[in-house]
Amino acid sequence: MLKEYTMVQKTRLACRIEESGKLEEVKKGLYKYTNKVGAITELLEFSVDIKRVPKPGDYIVKISKDDIYHVPKDEFETTYRPTGFKLI
Repeated sequence: MLKEYTMVQKTRLACRIEESGKLEEVKKGLYKYTNKVGAITELLEFSVDIKRVPKPGDYIVKISKDDIYHVPKDEFETTYRPTGFKLI
């Protein structure tokens, strides 16, 4: 018998790529993003689809220590909703 199920929503950490940050290609499909906010410097290496180059306004989404990837702004804003929690 079929039953109706809903998916459990998953929470992800995400970082918006800012104009003031430094975005550089490490190798094909891998980028590094550095952003300084006050005394804190963020440094993230993340994978990208080689057809979609990351740019300011896009997002970096972190699932685990080894699973960090790029999501274009329009896709991110239709898929993700803020929880109100912010890491500083």
